Amino acid sequence: MKAFQAIPLVPGVLGQGFVPAKSNMVTRAIDSLQANSAAPGQGTAHLAEEKAAMLSGPHGVVPAGCFGDELEINDYPTVARQKISHRDPLVSIEEMTGAKVQVKGQHFLPGAKMPEGAKKLYVEIVGPTTIAVAKAKHEVHKMMEALAIRTLNIPGLKNAMGGGRYDPATGK
Repeated sequence: MKAFQAIPLVPGVLGQGFVPAKSNMVTRAIDSLQANSAAPGQGTAHLAEEKAAMLSGPHGVVPAGCFGDELEINDYPTVARQKISHRDPLVSIEEMTGAKVQVKGQHFLPGAKMPEGAKKLYVEIVGPTTIAVAKAKHEVHKMMEALAIRTLNIPGLKNAMGGGRYDPATGK
């Protein structure tokens, strides 16, 4: 089996020619994967999963240098929970605040018995500063409240609030 090498320099540029670089991160990763694979064609999916688990660390732990918070959304109406789970509102909040927003956990009905180790549905917010995290949490809370109010079906309220999709810029 021929080993792949990443080429760090373009041959002939500035008279340096071809310089194999064993210290290149890509080359080291390829060499590592090739050395660890037991048989050709077996695949390296298990190695990738182990590496990803190692890099991500334990679940629920905020990476070093970041700040995190959670907002439980389990008890909000179904429509509000579904809309916050879509990509568009989460991306708009992330762009506005600079914090990463993810929906995690599992929905449990009120009064239902929760299995051991399970968490109710919540939004995890991780950001570079406490201000970014607080702003993102405020935006998620504001969005959930606005969506929850829309589900009440109060006559005239939907038109007064502007009906339709939630716009994080206006908060409606």
